[in-house]
Amino acid sequence: GLILVSSERAQESRALFERSVELDPRYSPALNALGNFALMDGRFPVAAAYYRRSFEAQPANLDALYGLGNALARSGGCEEARRIQDRLWAGSDAESRAMQAKIRAIGDPLRGALLRNCR
Repeated sequence: GLILVSSERAQESRALFERSVELDPRYSPALNALGNFALMDGRFPVAAAYYRRSFEAQPANLDALYGLGNALARSGGCEEARRIQDRLWAGSDAESRAMQAKIRAIGDPLRGALLRNCR
């Protein structure tokens, strides 16, 4: 699925991730990918549901937690989105520092969504 996304074959990729979740409803990478698709499609509550399932299946998956915060901020779940942002920036372990660097590199869409949608 990831190879197909990178080669601009998104529909095929999405179908593979959906099949992965059919086979294993707790497969965090596929749930996260489906959250990404839903977020890109503007289906923010659907994206939040996928990211939440991904994070619950794998609590160390900070990408899923970040995606959840982003989807929530875009769909009105401002308080939970703020708590997620605070949690992501409070961590000082290696995984948290790596995620913080990744967030900085992508320009922090969660922060932008909070500023636009959560006053």
